[in-house]
Amino acid sequence: MPVKKRKQNYEIICQDAIKWLKKQPEHSLENIITGIPDMEETGFNYKDYYDFFLEASKLCLTRTKKNGYTIFMNTDRKFQGQWLDKSHWFQTAIQELPMNSRPNLKWHKIILLRPPNSTHIQRPTYQHYLCFSYEKGPGEATPDVINCGTKSYKNASCPIPTQHSLEFLKRYSNHQNQIVDPFVGRGTTLIEAKKMGFINGIGVDLDPKQCKKTRQALEKIK
Repeated sequence: MPVKKRKQNYEIICQDAIKWLKKQPEHSLENIITGIPDMEETGFNYKDYYDFFLEASKLCLTRTKKNGYTIFMNTDRKFQGQWLDKSHWFQTAIQELPMNSRPNLKWHKIILLRPPNSTHIQRPTYQHYLCFSYEKGPGEATPDVINCGTKSYKNASCPIPTQHSLEFLKRYSNHQNQIVDPFVGRGTTLIEAKKMGFINGIGVDLDPKQCKKTRQALEKIK
């Protein structure tokens, strides 16, 4: 007798991600895969953006279940002659949490946005790819440098690392039903999650146009 396919439930919430995350109980979300928006996407000045980044980091980490994973993909920036090292910012955010409420870095990989020896005037040609958990392990060794693949739009998540994240969660997370992206954009993370059979997905974005495009893209996946 054929196994009945479980119905997938994907929800896109058009709301400020910080406000939404604050409403979620601590350690209530199964797994988070996201990229915190860059400064030019927020309209903040440097100080406000730095505060926003740390707050977003802490909320994502403390809202993920302790035996789930929080995975970030973020690119550094060059700003007024200084390097904005976001991998350091994540660690700074963790150090600001209470001692008994700090997750551990399970792995730190690099995503190649352009071929080796490339240059870019405003940003590095790579992206940080970091995985955190309170209780779970790092899994088996996988490549430390991963190609991005072809993005669906300029600020989209890289498809190859996104697929890698989802495959990792299927193997190692205690929770394999729900994927949450609090800064969902046009939905690369949830689109790939739905294709790979994850039952539940939640995406949050402040931009109604982005939310509409994400819903339309998800509806096309049967």
